[in-house]
Amino acid sequence: MYKKLILECFNENDRKLSFADLKKKLGVKGEGEIASFSCALDELRYGGELYLGKDDTYRIFDESLGVKQGQIHINKGGIGFVRADYKGKEISYMIKGKDLNGALPKDIVIIKPSEKSYYGHQIAKVEEIIKRDSFLEVYEYIGEGLFKPYGLNIDMNVLVKENVCKQMVPQTLVLLDVSTESVVLDDETYFYGNIEKIIGHKDDPKIDELAISYKFGFDHKFSDKVMDAANKIPTEVLEEELEGRVDLRDKMVFTIDGKDTKDIDDAISLEMDGDNLILRVSIADVSHYLLKYPVLIEEAIKRGNSAYFADSVVPMLPHVLSNGICSLNPGATRLTKTAELTFNSDGELIASDVYKSVIKSTKKMNYDDVNSILEDGIVPEGYEEFAGNLILMGRLSKLATASRNAKGNLNFSDLEFKIHTAINGTPTDLNRCYQYKGEKLIENYMIMANIAVTEIYGYLGQPFVYRTHDNPDLIKLQKTVEILKEQGICNEKVMNNLLSRLEKAIEKNADIKPMDLQPLLKDAREKDVIDGVSNLLLRTMKKAGYSNINIGHFGLAEEDYCHFTSPIRRAADLMNHIIIDLVMEINHADSADEIMEIQEKLDMIAKALPDICEHISDREIAADEAEREIEELKSVQYFINHIEEYEGPVLAEVLNSNKFGLRIFVGDKIKAMIDAEDLVEQGYTYMRNSRTYVRAKTKDCFKLGTKFYVLDPEASKEHKIIKYNIAYTRDEFEKMEEKVSKQRTLVKRREL
Repeated sequence: MYKKLILECFNENDRKLSFADLKKKLGVKGEGEIASFSCALDELRYGGELYLGKDDTYRIFDESLGVKQGQIHINKGGIGFVRADYKGKEISYMIKGKDLNGALPKDIVIIKPSEKSYYGHQIAKVEEIIKRDSFLEVYEYIGEGLFKPYGLNIDMNVLVKENVCKQMVPQTLVLLDVSTESVVLDDETYFYGNIEKIIGHKDDPKIDELAISYKFGFDHKFSDKVMDAANKIPTEVLEEELEGRVDLRDKMVFTIDGKDTKDIDDAISLEMDGDNLILRVSIADVSHYLLKYPVLIEEAIKRGNSAYFADSVVPMLPHVLSNGICSLNPGATRLTKTAELTFNSDGELIASDVYKSVIKSTKKMNYDDVNSILEDGIVPEGYEEFAGNLILMGRLSKLATASRNAKGNLNFSDLEFKIHTAINGTPTDLNRCYQYKGEKLIENYMIMANIAVTEIYGYLGQPFVYRTHDNPDLIKLQKTVEILKEQGICNEKVMNNLLSRLEKAIEKNADIKPMDLQPLLKDAREKDVIDGVSNLLLRTMKKAGYSNINIGHFGLAEEDYCHFTSPIRRAADLMNHIIIDLVMEINHADSADEIMEIQEKLDMIAKALPDICEHISDREIAADEAEREIEELKSVQYFINHIEEYEGPVLAEVLNSNKFGLRIFVGDKIKAMIDAEDLVEQGYTYMRNSRTYVRAKTKDCFKLGTKFYVLDPEASKEHKIIKYNIAYTRDEFEKMEEKVSKQRTLVKRREL
């Protein structure tokens, strides 16, 4: 209400207004009104609509101020970037480390542009921090009450009361609440901070993983209150808990997971019924236990999800639950909810149901053994009685893949790695993760179960958590496809068809369909440039998340989708299980009063659900960022420990290129970079339209998928950076090798 009224206060006569002026103009009185009025002012300021000057007066934020406002992003090299509007066009501003003035990643800042530019970015300086995105960061104690950022390549000092630091030694890592307030001492700026948690010494085993997990809000310990509730839950299924459940303990039910998985939340079974196939996807009934202990539900929502790091897990629920009574361990009776799907002989879904059940898993399978059967036809020991059933499952999975592809499912490539570590956390090997038939089978079955659950429970007029993925930004997608066309690495006809569809969609303010992107991905896969093309296209996609409103899932080409199959490790799935429990209770209620009581609970959930969905979406992003940062850390550690293998020449591939250099994939294990300055020194020029580096004399070109050789690496564990300084094209390298070989031969002849 107040935001619009506040903006209307400014005119030709009143260009500058103080807090008191605005309050008086609008007649704001009373604590409640003043609080709402203050919040509206802050929102207008954070949103870049109002500017608060040093004289404590507000004015409309416009071009005449000579400053810009936006969210700052800081790269690994400590360089900041702010995208801000200029005369209706978005411009990128670059801020050097010395000009950040205490800004941290994702802060909202005021910047002062200069006349200088660098590779298309206008140079600017941070004038003021308007709003800090997160006050918590990991810092290293350097003594005398002073701290510096850990893992951020920026110059910034934080001052903490020295008496608080008496028990700490230098190089202790802590989680600090850093204020935007500062003080200047001896011409140096110091920001005030408060210690939230002492993490440990810099040299402690696994300290880096611990620091990263705390930085993103993942606590390895549960409160006494949470643990007390978890420990009250029985460790075995009680006889009275079986009442009203479908007993599936006589079925061939098993689980398929990674070898080291301990929180098993899904089991599958498949059997023939005449010409039909009955698939049962049974999911751990976590809500059955948690509904009795609201503190556990609150903790699960607060955490949002489990976070899986290189050699550890920060669970959403205490291990006594996630690895115990809720985990579908082999040979143990477990309570589940089962999605039962019936298919005809052509693989078409003809019936579906969801019900409470009880199972006893007959075997804990792993992907390696299952792939041995499905990929190679080799039956490992202990799988003899299951082989036929697995082969039948594989056939249904193949039909499901074809059906999903026919709908338009987008199959992007993703560079994910399995990191092997020693007991002390030191990485011993990195292996790229590939999706084989076993992994695809489980993915297909979980997706089918999620769709079925959404179709049954998503249209009852009750609250529900949908897994949503919005349509891509067509302008960004168009620009990316134009870059790919300029690089000439994909089929020109495919590119022209896609660009034509994009142009029509933009003109009509319509959307494209996922199927429109399939030919490009198929062509990129055939030309072995899928990693780079996927990397570029994914940058144009919106982030998938959770919502109480169903807008569909673009990437899966599904109108109805939710997460239901992982309630041990995702709060979204747990919330849907709770909702399903309450709906089932309504269906079996004996009186109108009982129905009203249950409906009141559902109405309370409906009221809270928008905020819950936003929070758990944010926690998912935090988990992704933490996992990615730990993967980068382990990659650098592995690289440093095996540096002799990577000194060069090593074969590399271009994953992405921009004005700052190349993002490359080295030796099938390492992600690294080459700076633009190093490429320029070697005679390359950056071509903006195609985002390639071209050497005028030889016409050598670095673009997506280009394979070449690299030399002279550098690595920083603290900043998680691997970079190379020298690049050779394959032709250059072969000529160099030939020349060296001839010289060696000549030397040997002379010696003889």
